Amino acid sequence: MRPTLFAYHPGRSFPSYSVSGDRCELGCDHCQGQHLRWMRSLDGPESLREQARVLLEDGGVGMLISGGCDQEGRIGIGPYVDAIREAKEETGLLFNLHAGLVDRDDAEALSRSHADLVSLDIHQDPEVISGVLHRPGGPESYRESLEALLDAGLEVVPHLTVGLSRDDPILALDILEGKVSRVVILVLIPTPGTPICDMPMPADEEVLALVEAILDRGMDPVLGCMRPRGNHSLEIECVKRGVRSIALPSRKTLAWAESSGYEIKELPICCALSDRWPLSPGESG
Repeated sequence: MRPTLFAYHPGRSFPSYSVSGDRCELGCDHCQGQHLRWMRSLDGPESLREQARVLLEDGGVGMLISGGCDQEGRIGIGPYVDAIREAKEETGLLFNLHAGLVDRDDAEALSRSHADLVSLDIHQDPEVISGVLHRPGGPESYRESLEALLDAGLEVVPHLTVGLSRDDPILALDILEGKVSRVVILVLIPTPGTPICDMPMPADEEVLALVEAILDRGMDPVLGCMRPRGNHSLEIECVKRGVRSIALPSRKTLAWAESSGYEIKELPICCALSDRWPLSPGESG
């Protein structure tokens, strides 16, 4: 039986929406709100409901709800909870929420949305948290957010970023082992106009070391969409090391995988939702 390589192509079928437009109060050194600009803006709960209807009519299958952070590292999804639940019941679309740091009240509120999962960035290097991300609370705030979401019955898919510091993603695995089934790997993109725009891109070895560390702890690594493009040699090496899910893989990677005996399964969804497909639009998830 041939192994399967899952290739995720969210694109227009699974667009990203920001509840804050391009505004972010933290102004993290690696982004400063620039990555919010390519998201579609939501102007309130009714806007979300309408966007969901339009997306379904256009053949879409899901929505990523995100946005900029406030001073506490939170993303203001709370006012949209009822609208997300109603949109999901009406359209059957998949919903991935990127909620930032949360407390137990936040987590309970998010659980009422009936979203399919919550994506949560995890950081554990204090210098990254305070120096790059400008976030209060330190490493413990991420552990508390993770536990609050899990205790509220939500499925959580952690996202780890390679490139902000060598230790940060590896340290994060200490609070994930035994609690989640898969981890999305992101890779720093030095963004023009940000304070760390001249920081070199992380070496491939850092990504591969994280892949192996995730596998060693019994979790599945997913190569996420937020990473520099065109590095098919890294993608191929990740597959050789055990990665079976890649967002937006290069054509060269897919050609290599097919010639190497892999069955390619291409999915029009966010890579964090790897176990939620197939699900027909219009069918409640």
